[in-house]
Parts: sequence; C-alpha cells; structure tokens
Amino acid sequence: MAGGRIDILVEPDTRGFPEKLGGKLKSAAGPLGAVAKGIGVAVAAGTALAAVGLKEVIDKGIEYQNNLNELQAVSGATGAQMSLVAQTAKALGSDLTLPATSAADAAAAMVELAKGGLSVDQAMTAAKGTLQLAAAAQIDAASAAEIQSQALNAFGLSADKAGHVADVLANTANAASGEITDFAQAMGQVGAVAHQFGLSLDETSTALGLFANAGIKGSDAGTLLKSALLALANPSKPAQKAIEELGLKVYDAQGRFVGLKSLFDQLRTASDKMTDAQYQQATATVFGSDAVRLAGVAAGTTADQWNQMSTAVGRSGGAADVAAAKTKGLGGAIEGLKSQVETAGLEIFDAIAPPLESATRAGATAVQKLTPVIANGIKNAVAAGEAFGPGIAQALQAKASNLRDIARRLLEPLAVVPCEVVDPGDGWVAVEGGVGSVVVVVVQES
Repeated sequence: MAGGRIDILVEPDTRGFPEKLGGKLKSAAGPLGAVAKGIGVAVAAGTALAAVGLKEVIDKGIEYQNNLNELQAVSGATGAQMSLVAQTAKALGSDLTLPATSAADAAAAMVELAKGGLSVDQAMTAAKGTLQLAAAAQIDAASAAEIQSQALNAFGLSADKAGHVADVLANTANAASGEITDFAQAMGQVGAVAHQFGLSLDETSTALGLFANAGIKGSDAGTLLKSALLALANPSKPAQKAIEELGLKVYDAQGRFVGLKSLFDQLRTASDKMTDAQYQQATATVFGSDAVRLAGVAAGTTADQWNQMSTAVGRSGGAADVAAAKTKGLGGAIEGLKSQVETAGLEIFDAIAPPLESATRAGATAVQKLTPVIANGIKNAVAAGEAFGPGIAQALQAKASNLRDIARRLLEPLAVVPCEVVDPGDGWVAVEGGVGSVVVVVVQES
C-alpha cells in the first residue's frame, strides 16, 4: 500500500499589497481628503509643535476641551458664554502671577465652581481666587474650587467673595500651625453650623487658628467646634446649671448667639475665678468630654491673642501674596515659562483639532465599512476550508501518486482574480494570483 508524507506551506506574497490595499480602502471608505488636510495642518505647525511636543499639545488640548464641554453640560452655558469662558481660561493660564497654572486648570476650576452652584458668570469671576488658593495650598485647581464653593455655600456668601475665602484660608494657615487643607477640612465640618449661629467665616477661622496652635487641626477641629456650639443650643438641665455656675451668657436680648469672641472671654473669666477642678467639671458638663477642649483653649487665650489672630485672618490679599511668592526665583520663572508654552500649545491645538477630528472620524468610518468585508473574507476562507478540506484528505488517501494533479484542481478555484497554476517540479505545485500566492509542497511517496 502506498505511503508517504504531505507538507502544505501557505505563504503570503506581499508584493504590491500596499497598493492593492490602498485601492480597497479608497473604494470602501470614500474620499479621505480630511486626512490629508489634517496632516497638512499638522505639518504647517511643525516648528511650534517641535517646541512643546505634539503629544503634550494634544493631551493638554483634549483636557482643556473636555473641561469646557463639561462646564457647558453642567451650567447650560450658551455659545457666547462659552467663548468668554475660553478667553477667561486662556487669560488665567497665561497670568504670570499664577504659578503652575494652565488654561485647562482654569477651566477645571470653573467646572467645580459651577457644580457648587455658581453661575457661569460667577464662576468666571471667582476663578482667579480659586487658582490663587490652589497655588497657595499646593493643590489642584478642581480641589481648590470645591473648597471655595463649599465655604461660599456654607456661609451664604456671594461669588464675588471667592477671593476673600481664599485669603482667609491662606491667612489662617500663615498665622497658625497648620496647612490650608487642614483649615479647609475643619471648615467642611463646622461651616454650616457656624453660619446657623450667625458666625462669619472670619470669626470661625479665628477660632480654628487658635485651635491649631493648641494642636487641634483638620476635621477634628471642625467637629470640636460644631459639637460645642450644638451643646450650647440645647443644654440639658445639668448643663444649664453648669452654664449658670460659669456665669456664661450665651444669647443676647434678641436671642442671637453672642459670638465666639465673647464666649472665649467669658470662659477665660470663669477660669480665673474657679479652681481647676470646678472649671473642668462645669465645662465638661456643658460641652461633653470631647468638646470640653474648647474651654481649655479659651481659658488659655488672652484678648490680645484673639485680636491678633482675627486681624491676621482678615487681611486682604493673603492668597495672592502666597501665590506671588511662588513665582520668584528660577523655579517661578520656569513655571511661568511653562504656562506661556501651554497657552501657545492651546492655540496650536485650536488650529489642528478640527481637521484632525475630521480625519479621525473618517478613519473610524473607513474601519466600520471595511469590517463586513474582512468578516466575509474570513467566513469565506473558513467555508472553503470546510468544503475542500475533506475532499483533499480523501483524495490524498485514495491515490498518493496523483497528489500534484489533485492540488492543482482543488486550489485553482480559490484564486481571487485570474491566476496561473505552475509546476516547478521536484514535488512542488503553486497557484499564483489574487492578493498573494498559495504554495503547496508535496513530497513524493517514500
């Protein structure tokens, strides 16, 4: 019985393939003039792109564009308003008094301010204060905007007070032992309650600054002050008796809270008149085991210390001063240069984005149209294998001596375009044509 071995090698012939593929893409996707246009614009901007880097320009541009799109979605801004927003963002991004700030940062700040309830116009007004706060606190613009909008809402302040919020937080950090983020966290805990008691942002921050100097910072300080205020609002009978023992007058004749400065003064006076044990027992009854720490701070705070902290906290321009300080020296100069380069990069992005977007969408459309063609080709190839594979196996098993003739007859119909079957000898049979060549190697029976 005849025996032998059959090796089939399928090897693509890529000669001329790029030209053929180009023709297929053109017919499937239609005119791709937008691609050429996009490339042309990019090449025209080549010198500037070399300075800032194409990838960085596109990345920053997309970030900036996404922030503007989000702002419009959040605020419902009109096209005219968005044009003003874009101008404002670029102006802030190139402002040399705002270190390490880009137009994308400015846009991100306005997004968060809008999320916080500010209108588009209010967000534009507040944005510079936000960026000053970000620079002073060494946090990103979005986080600074979130801190600002929370403080504005908590104390019922208008958008034009955003700069004052930034100043108060920066000033408190400068005058006390703590970071801006510490006081922002504290304000997040106590702000709304403080406002209900008629306290201002400045007065609340003064108390938080004194707490920080006593080692009580962050959300712990805010929770402490909130708990103390709430304890005074609805005292129990034992607490009411302790308030009388301390000689405290918490509300005036109109039923308004007397304020933190007055409370501190009264507690200090009580501390001077009572023994330590009496004072501690009475204040613990009033404020509770945790908030009693307020009474300890108050007892050790003189009127001059309160006034000094209050003056420092309320100083105008604190955030701007801290931000400006960061623009000095070589480091500041480098950051200023980066801001200017990023602003220039956005101008380039604005020029190349539309044609590149068109080119990208055209490419997506081309792929979409080619997908069925590719899928059908694969299906046809699989079907051909299923149809002819069994025939090849049966024929080879039936008569090994006619392998070359069988291969010729079976492979010839697979050609995509007219092709030629050649027999170079030595057991080789080849079908050439179509997109490539299929080579079948037949080894004579052994």
